[in-house]
Amino acid sequence: MTNKFISKSNNAFTLVEVITSLAIVGVITAVVIFNYTKFNDNISLSSAGQEIAVAIREAQIYGLSVKETSVGSGQFTSAYGIHFSVNDPTNYVVFADTDASYTYDVGSGACGSSTTECIEKFSLKNNISIANVCDELACPPESSVRKLNIVFLRPSPDARIYFTNNGGAIKTGPSIRARIILTSTKGLTATTTVEVTGHILTK
Repeated sequence: MTNKFISKSNNAFTLVEVITSLAIVGVITAVVIFNYTKFNDNISLSSAGQEIAVAIREAQIYGLSVKETSVGSGQFTSAYGIHFSVNDPTNYVVFADTDASYTYDVGSGACGSSTTECIEKFSLKNNISIANVCDELACPPESSVRKLNIVFLRPSPDARIYFTNNGGAIKTGPSIRARIILTSTKGLTATTTVEVTGHILTK
């Protein structure tokens, strides 16, 4: 009688193999999530920069065209501009410069009313905010500067760039360049640059 030995192969994983596999999967997952978040932030920054560029172009078109400052006002000669404030980092405003001060005066009432210079208010999305406003040299151009006003007055398409403090007093300007620095929650940044010639660049 012959004994038949049946060989049984061991198909189970050892504890070391399981831990190693889980570690590799964990590292790959972490890398993918990190890169996705960074990619998402870059897309959000790029989108916000493009929206700001469009709003600046809108203010320029208003300034060059014959636009009534408010319905029924009978006033068609005002400059138009766009206003950014580090104090209100998620919003910016297109305004009618009715008092020819080259700065935005909040006034009272809702945007579009006769008691405020505000024409339209925009909000940044996806946790993007305004980190700083700068001229061609410094961020900010002067220590008390908190606000940026870019104004367009017919017939010139050129931008008039002025920086103001919290009280609305002009501290520097007219400048040849304005830079709006945007930041994401992850600390990534993007810059929208406006030249005195009216050229706009976002990067």
